Amino acid sequence: MLALVGGFFLWLKWLEKENERITEENSLADVEATITPEEFEKIKIDMTLEEVEKIIGGKGKVMYESEYSIEYGWPGEYYEGDPFDYRMDATFRKEDKTLSSIDENNVVFGEQARKYDEILDKRDYANLDAPVVRKKQLKRLEEGMSYSEVASILGGDGVQTSESRYIHSKGSKGYREADESVHSSYVWKCIRKKDGEEWIVPLSFNDGELSLTTDALQEMLIE
Repeated sequence: MLALVGGFFLWLKWLEKENERITEENSLADVEATITPEEFEKIKIDMTLEEVEKIIGGKGKVMYESEYSIEYGWPGEYYEGDPFDYRMDATFRKEDKTLSSIDENNVVFGEQARKYDEILDKRDYANLDAPVVRKKQLKRLEEGMSYSEVASILGGDGVQTSESRYIHSKGSKGYREADESVHSSYVWKCIRKKDGEEWIVPLSFNDGELSLTTDALQEMLIE
């Protein structure tokens, strides 16, 4: 038994160290140039690294390099050290340093996302302008529903808490069209069954379609 407990604590210590390593490796704290929403909208697939750096006003950090590509990271205006949020990561073809894909997380939506991060961190749910959802409403949701369908069933709009976009080249170099995927997260309020406290129902949408099943959430709520 003691060996199991000791092993568990060793695993926790390893996990803590691993999280620290990932955070440090992905940190953009030393990158001076910060990308704004307005700058992001100017960046297009097939632009050169030099053109992107000129728009942002400085160089990014090399995050990953392979035989064929190199990825750079830039922090958004609200970046505070999170290894995967409030930032833009852009991949360039190595042969000519042209942009092939962009991964943006709360760069454009940063101001609103930070506001709701603070509310959610404090569990200050009274300040969320969203209807209270009941279990019977969640039961009516189906994966693939549009946001408007979900909002109609849940009694009104939720509060959007984050938005990320992945944009990548649709064809070969020089074919200046791109595919874009958008991932958005929203929350609605609810009353938790076990203690009657106000809580939240988080739902995710990929390209405007509901992607998160609600089975586990339903068990939390009162009828």
